[in-house]
Amino acid sequence: MSDSIYSNAFNFSTYVNGGVDLRTGQYGVTIHLTTLRSQFNPHLSRDISLSFSMMNTIDTGFGTGWSLHNSEYYDSTVKPQPTVFLSSGERYQVEPADEPNGYIAFKDKKLKDTYIRTTHERQIGIVYKIGMTETLTRMADGKPFRLTRLDFENGEWFDFHYNPENPDVLASITDTHGTALLRLTSHDNHTIDTAYVRMAEDRESRLDFSYVNNQLVTVSLPTEGDGPAPHTVFSYQALGELLAISTVSHPTGSRDNLYYQQAGHRVGELSQTGYLPYVIQWDRFPGSGQPMTRMKYRYSPDKNFTGYPFNGSPSRVADNLYLMPGDYAYWAMELAGAEGKVLRLHRVTYNKFHLPEDDLQVEKSCETRVATHYNALPDRDFFAQPPNLQIPQRIVTTYTTPAGKSRSETLTQASDEAGNITERVDINGVKTTTDYYPASGEGTRCPADPWGQFRRYIRTTTVTPADGEGRVKTAEYEYRSVAARHGISFLSDYVVVPCKRVTNGRLTTAFFYQANDDPHLNALLSSSTKTLTGKDPKTSKTTTKTFSYTLAKGLLTTAETTRGFDGCQMMASKTVNIYTGRLESHTDAEGTTATQAYDTLGRLVKKVSAAGSPYETVKHCRYRWPGAGGEPAALEVMDGWGVSGRTEYDGFGRETATWVQDSDGEFDAAGHYHGTFRQVASSAYDPLGRLATETKFDYADGRQVSVSQQTYAYDGWGQVTEIRHNTGLTEHCVFDPIAMTKTQSQGDAGGQRLASTCTTYNLFRKPVRIDVWDGDQLYSTAALQYDGFGRKIKTTRPGGATSTVDHYDVFDRPTRLTDFDGTVHRMQYSDLTEAVVPAAIDVEVDGHPVNIGTQVFDGLGRLTDLQVNQVNKQYEYTESVAWPSTITNGRQQRVKVTTLPELGQVASVNTEAPENARDEFTYSTVNTPGMPPGFCCRPAMPPAAMIITMPGRGGSTR
Repeated sequence: MSDSIYSNAFNFSTYVNGGVDLRTGQYGVTIHLTTLRSQFNPHLSRDISLSFSMMNTIDTGFGTGWSLHNSEYYDSTVKPQPTVFLSSGERYQVEPADEPNGYIAFKDKKLKDTYIRTTHERQIGIVYKIGMTETLTRMADGKPFRLTRLDFENGEWFDFHYNPENPDVLASITDTHGTALLRLTSHDNHTIDTAYVRMAEDRESRLDFSYVNNQLVTVSLPTEGDGPAPHTVFSYQALGELLAISTVSHPTGSRDNLYYQQAGHRVGELSQTGYLPYVIQWDRFPGSGQPMTRMKYRYSPDKNFTGYPFNGSPSRVADNLYLMPGDYAYWAMELAGAEGKVLRLHRVTYNKFHLPEDDLQVEKSCETRVATHYNALPDRDFFAQPPNLQIPQRIVTTYTTPAGKSRSETLTQASDEAGNITERVDINGVKTTTDYYPASGEGTRCPADPWGQFRRYIRTTTVTPADGEGRVKTAEYEYRSVAARHGISFLSDYVVVPCKRVTNGRLTTAFFYQANDDPHLNALLSSSTKTLTGKDPKTSKTTTKTFSYTLAKGLLTTAETTRGFDGCQMMASKTVNIYTGRLESHTDAEGTTATQAYDTLGRLVKKVSAAGSPYETVKHCRYRWPGAGGEPAALEVMDGWGVSGRTEYDGFGRETATWVQDSDGEFDAAGHYHGTFRQVASSAYDPLGRLATETKFDYADGRQVSVSQQTYAYDGWGQVTEIRHNTGLTEHCVFDPIAMTKTQSQGDAGGQRLASTCTTYNLFRKPVRIDVWDGDQLYSTAALQYDGFGRKIKTTRPGGATSTVDHYDVFDRPTRLTDFDGTVHRMQYSDLTEAVVPAAIDVEVDGHPVNIGTQVFDGLGRLTDLQVNQVNKQYEYTESVAWPSTITNGRQQRVKVTTLPELGQVASVNTEAPENARDEFTYSTVNTPGMPPGFCCRPAMPPAAMIITMPGRGGSTR
């Protein structure tokens, strides 16, 4: 990073993640190499990426301006002002520790979510609140401390190895088992030629880099083998002492052109020229005949992120705005347009802490303004501000129409010094309060934070309805510790995991974990129990899940066994690639397995359903890159028949055309179909990237017989306001964010507007009034009312009749309803789950409850008894199968049913006396010529002659 300008504006994700950053006016690019994943916490990972910044004037092995975002620490022996660079892309000034094993203090970082301490003369540790730690080691005298190990809190670790001939260059990253996840090769111990990325235990992909004049000009996409691969091409423009990207050509066929103003931001003495270049135009070409998108940029002329004009001489080692006690604001504007017209304006105003205070978007004179208020103390510099300075305190969104009418919505929240949101009141008035355990823990309910620093474990959450209309919802949490094995002295020897959650005082979930010498498997969930307490706690039923794990050849298989209160159990398993995080296979409770295979870009190339069975079906996916002859990128999918469909894409990944094979072809000896590809759909987009037209084609005997087309128009709020059909029909939709209404109507080819519907919404975005109009005459009105959680409590029909939901339970399930005719319904629910699974329905007759239906479930949630109007059915099951093996119908006849779980179909039905009927169904298999598996070949009776309702998890099959 250039040392001429130091600013915390470079620490925000809009700068780090690439694109044009409005704060600074600079364009960046990020290239993902690999991801380091935790098996313990699927939400915890670390991306290893290559990023470009025009402020980076150093060649670190990937050409000028490019660098890996790995943590580094420059102490006073390397830089006059000690600075730490974090793997997130942020950089901060620090105060060195004043004693061995002391803490290194951040000078210009507010949130207390990270801390640094020295562990050795040549080693420091960075600890993150999210559950990650980094070890940084000085590799050679006069060099900065570089990242040498990354640890997840359960003990998983990754080691970073450097070139022994040049300790500034990363050579590889290995996991806990010593497997190389990333290898970087160099011909001169400096310039990186190739990156090898682990895809499987025995499989690597490669990315090749090429350079001209120490500038990275091409990066290939991940590929296998030594053949040519699609690549991204970069061109550059020298802007004084800085180097900027001017063109990016993507392998998908799109292209980005960047234009700069060299005499950009005024920065005075911070630059030799007195200026810092910024982007003034960004042209994006999607290819495939789609229109380009052009963004032009404007910036506040006399103020910018550097703090110009400065209060005295500018500092090169501190953020000049952070030193300013008074107010300061700067802005940037993006103008999106086409053919010289501005279609959309986006303007952001930043305060002196580089935080967006005002975000304005204007399109067709419709304004959406987001005003954000922070925890800032007025007339104070950065160092006098509270730790939660950068967390929004109040967000006000205001909509203004071209006529000047406006409406505002306000969200408020409170936070603590670690960035935890402790209270949030949504725009609809629902308040969520979150309480955290102290960092020191609390008795047996929560151990101390392993690092003794962070307040991060939730004690309770309370959700309060708007205006007090509804019962408060609560959740309580408890935690325990599991031993962790790191092998690094400054790390904690345990990890904190949740062990109990009580929801609304009724649903108790307990969690148990395994200890394992393999860090990949340590602290993984070993079992859980779920108990829903009813009116009588003694009758509560518990569902137990147990988990076992097998790690072999880079594949982690998780076997899950669910055991009900009655001893019934079922098993399922899944296998995940630990290097990519992708699902490789899944076996359900019936033993049916599905497998997936992927290419080096993580795209699905093969999916096998019912693998290994006679009913196995295979879907193949083949991808095509844009060709020299103008062919667009495409995805071709071949189904189990061998018949293919092809979808074409532009350079932005948007669908532009769909082709399917016609029925005029034949199958070859390999079973592949050779029908003619015919286009059945196409799509086009407008300069703002929105769908403009959709066209569908139909054919008969190889000839196109019809074309249907829809053309879309948009309002200033980004909503579809008109759909024109080539039949002459026009659909209208007028969205009014001030009145919170949506008016929908249709017009015929003659311009006559047909009936219209106007729907009014509340702050839950739910309809409260529905007006139907016949021309200018109001035809009917329906009204709806909701409680403080947005749950419907009353419906009024146009005729005035009303229905009500008189009561909800703590899980948002209606328990008492009054119908339009005055009939009162009472609902009871399954005592196994908090989901909406009715167990009994009663109606009140003369003030007395009369049951009209009941359902009984076994411990796995399978229906065992159904009673409707005093007619009973019973269902029996075999082992863990979700399908019943025997059904006793309302006439008390036993019907034995055999199913094919691979297909989800009935194989045979055997009805006992007096019919003694047997019906069989035969389905095609992998060995059936002329058709894919799963088609019904031979029903023993006409398909319409019998209907069987089969209850199953997630629905019924008829």
